Amino acid sequence: MKTLPYRNLWKWVGTGLLLLIVPVLVRDPYYLHLINMSGLSILLAASLNLITGFLGELNLGHAAFYGVGAYASALLTMRLHLPFLLTLPVASLLAAFSGALIAYPCLRLKGPYFAIATFGYGEIVRLILHNWDTLTNGPLGLRGIPGPAGFINSKVEYYYFILTIVALSLLAIWRLLHSQLGRTFWAVRQDSVVLAEMIGINSTRVKVLAFMVAAYFAGVAGSLYAHYLRFISPDTFSFLESSTALAMVIVGGLGTFWGPVLGAILFTWLPELLRSVSEYRMIFYGLLLWGSITFLPQGISGFLESRIRKNCTTGVARDAHS
Repeated sequence: MKTLPYRNLWKWVGTGLLLLIVPVLVRDPYYLHLINMSGLSILLAASLNLITGFLGELNLGHAAFYGVGAYASALLTMRLHLPFLLTLPVASLLAAFSGALIAYPCLRLKGPYFAIATFGYGEIVRLILHNWDTLTNGPLGLRGIPGPAGFINSKVEYYYFILTIVALSLLAIWRLLHSQLGRTFWAVRQDSVVLAEMIGINSTRVKVLAFMVAAYFAGVAGSLYAHYLRFISPDTFSFLESSTALAMVIVGGLGTFWGPVLGAILFTWLPELLRSVSEYRMIFYGLLLWGSITFLPQGISGFLESRIRKNCTTGVARDAHS
């Protein structure tokens, strides 16, 4: 696993400055909306990557954590009139708790049985949201969800707020992956459970903790989604959302840090690029996913990293020869 490069600091400073002036460069509200949605997709994909990419477990119900965070935050604001800055962490913690609940029984299963169990969990959550009319308003969803009153009133302000949350979340994930706990994720994935436990790693505890962390960040994305769009419904958090998040991770680069970021941006903007042929969109998604698995098994991130490494090696060899 590669560490985040701190050399060439000017590149990071330049990237940060570019992100700060995006609202100056992008004046169209619709495109700024797509950029904001890209930020939410990055959070969702990065959280799923913790389970599927770094832990090696295929999770087909990740949208459930997304939905728990969205509905919990919306209901806490609408029913209890709690401020958004309080509902955001509370809803995320509730999503993390739901991650622990599903992790304990599902982690007893292996391979396709685990994937089927997570798919079932996602459908159970969706059906609860769909049928619990008195709490969730059923299939009609929740409308008029209040935004973060007092400090966010426009898409530009939402952009800076989402950018801050996404940046802090990615930094937290990076720090986690390069901590002792992150190294145990890799140990559990690379070695069998028996071998991991032989060297003192409690694989079940590690996997449950990974589920909780992933669910927490998915809950953060869900809370932001609810208060940004002001409307949520059960259909938003269906299996289609889970499969789209999984496609983001696979196409971007499974088990890489920047892969989910690239995949999330790509899949957020693809519907806009394919608007003229929207009826064939799912076919294109399938072909893109097949092509990525077949020709780019390491995803876009892995491909770009290998090309950069190859060019650097070629440049060093050429300089040495000359």
